[in-house]
Amino acid sequence: MLPPDTPEPEAPLLLGQDETFVLGHLARRADGVSRPSAQTLRLRALVKSGALLRLASRIERPDEAEHSASLHHTLYRDAADGRLWESWRFQPHLQGEGPMSLIVVTEAYAAARYGPPPWPASAGEAADAAPQDEP
Repeated sequence: MLPPDTPEPEAPLLLGQDETFVLGHLARRADGVSRPSAQTLRLRALVKSGALLRLASRIERPDEAEHSASLHHTLYRDAADGRLWESWRFQPHLQGEGPMSLIVVTEAYAAARYGPPPWPASAGEAADAAPQDEP
């Protein structure tokens, strides 16, 4: 447990070439309050900044029951190096389904889960494919 006023260490914003898995989690403080970890905040910032380009998403219900917890998965492309990443939230019982985690996936895996491409291959292609505002 972290003392109540302990700041989380800063995590680098961009994803490194050596990273293939990033686990987001909640850190529990000594006063019992949980807060997003530095990695969780980093993942949010990557999406918000456009460093990860959202390509597709899907909802999965493990037991197919209407009332079951659903798992949301999203496919992203790293704008810097083009790798595909899948996000998931492994604590669906928490508000907002818990912290986001990421794992690198192959094109074949992505096509099997999200349908065949076309997905933007780069930040430039994603910008070109985005709807443009009319003047």
